[in-house]
Amino acid sequence: MLLVNEAKDAVMESDTVVVIGKFDGVHLGHRLLFDRAVEEAHKRHCRSAAFTFDRNLGVNKVISTIEEKRSLIGERGIDILIEYPFTEIMAMEAERFVKEILVKNLRARAVIAGNDCGFGKNRSGNAALLKSLSCKLGFDAVILDKVTVCGQIVSSTLARSLIEQGRMEEASVILGHEFFIRGCVVFGNQLGRTWDFPTINMLPPENKIMPPNGVYASKVLLDGIWRDGVTNIGRKPTVDSCNELISAETYIFEYNGDLYGKTLDVRLYHYIREEKKFESFGELKEQIGRDCETARQFLNALCRKNILQ
Repeated sequence: MLLVNEAKDAVMESDTVVVIGKFDGVHLGHRLLFDRAVEEAHKRHCRSAAFTFDRNLGVNKVISTIEEKRSLIGERGIDILIEYPFTEIMAMEAERFVKEILVKNLRARAVIAGNDCGFGKNRSGNAALLKSLSCKLGFDAVILDKVTVCGQIVSSTLARSLIEQGRMEEASVILGHEFFIRGCVVFGNQLGRTWDFPTINMLPPENKIMPPNGVYASKVLLDGIWRDGVTNIGRKPTVDSCNELISAETYIFEYNGDLYGKTLDVRLYHYIREEKKFESFGELKEQIGRDCETARQFLNALCRKNILQ
């Protein structure tokens, strides 16, 4: 996937099919848009392009960081990802945006959008305007309805709410993938190694939404293989009562390699319990053993369920 993040480079030499949106979380609704863009591009023998901005707009906390979003969009088969500089377009009227950016610069033969899309200055542009301009400017406007799951409209707002409540299974249904944290493995206190529970420590980005502090059944991607584990999200109050940083500390079952400095993805599958301060390290060690057993049972049952499906 080609990445374009400067306005001067967002000028195409050949025709495209463009999908527009913010795409936080790259949920099921977004995936439908991307899949349709790829399909329409194949029909027209041109490239598919996703148009978004170089920053996350409208929310303080995001489901997916820019790096995570790039990865998820790339998995959908999009040819070009355009992260347009917001400061260069924030005051542009909606009609001018369609004419100059989508049609002239990106050479859009079709524009894919959701029926609640908003674009241009003050988000004044909408699906009706796209439809109207498509007739005048010679492109196809493909407007898709919202996706619903179990009677609920799929949205980034709904996904954020479920994640904040620790309802990871429900969030994964809305997203179409498990909520995950991508980060670099940093040095911790290495206490787990003395208990035969060696862990990896990651510091989630400050702008990324996180589920409640607690323990989760998880998987970590290592060398192309998802390995089972258990993850603690929080401040580790038993070990360091003064720690103010939220960390993701993961014990990967049957693995003891050196992962310091590596960037990894940790998926959270199931909330096990809240984070708490124990009276002694011995109590904490015993609880970690129970957490590991709970995580193993959940992940093994999930594996059996997936095989049967």
